[in-house]
Amino acid sequence: MPATTRRTRGAPPAKGAQSTLSFNGAATRVTKHTGPTGKDLKKAEPAKPAKVDVIDLDRADAVVVEAEVREAEAKPAQVQLPKPGSALTPEEEAAEKVPHAQVLRYWKAREADRLAPRVHQEGLSTEEKILRYFDMSSQYGPCVGIPRRKRWLRAHRLGLAPPIEALAVLVKEDKKGNEGAEKAQLESLLETIGGDI
Repeated sequence: MPATTRRTRGAPPAKGAQSTLSFNGAATRVTKHTGPTGKDLKKAEPAKPAKVDVIDLDRADAVVVEAEVREAEAKPAQVQLPKPGSALTPEEEAAEKVPHAQVLRYWKAREADRLAPRVHQEGLSTEEKILRYFDMSSQYGPCVGIPRRKRWLRAHRLGLAPPIEALAVLVKEDKKGNEGAEKAQLESLLETIGGDI
C-alpha cells in the first residue's frame, strides 16, 4: 500500500494534486440582494401605476349574449337524445345490434392473445368472461364504485375506445333481467371481504 502524504493547512497543494474546496472563507459567502436599504428608499423611484383597461360590463354581457344567439342560430344542435320509446343511448342501440357471433369472435381473439388458457374461468359463460375482462382492463378507468355500463359510456366519451362487445353483453343481460351484470366482480368480492365500499 503506498504511503499517504499529509499536508498542513495553508500549504499549497502539490503539483498535479486535486485542490480542495473551502466553505468557510469570506470569499465564499453567499449573499442575496434585498433591494435598497432604509436610507436609499427615499432616493428610489416610485413604482409606476399599472395601465388599467376599463370595460363596461353591461355592454360586454350584451355583446357576448348576442354572439351566442347568432352562433346557436347558425348551426343546429348536435345533442343526440334517445328515441322517445327507448331509454337507450345511441351507443347502446348500436351495441344491441351486435350479433352474438361477433361477441364470440371478440372473445376468441382475446383468448388467442394469451399463452395459456384461463383454467380458473372454466365454469363461466362467455358473456361473464367478457365482462370480467372489461373489469380488469385498467385503461378504461376504475371498475369499483361505478356500474359497468356507466364505466363503458364514460370511457367512450373520453375517446378510449372500449369494446362494443362488452356493452352488447350488458344490454343483452339487462334485457334478460340480470341486474347483477352491472356490478363488477371485483366490487362484489371487496364487499364480502371488507363490508360496503
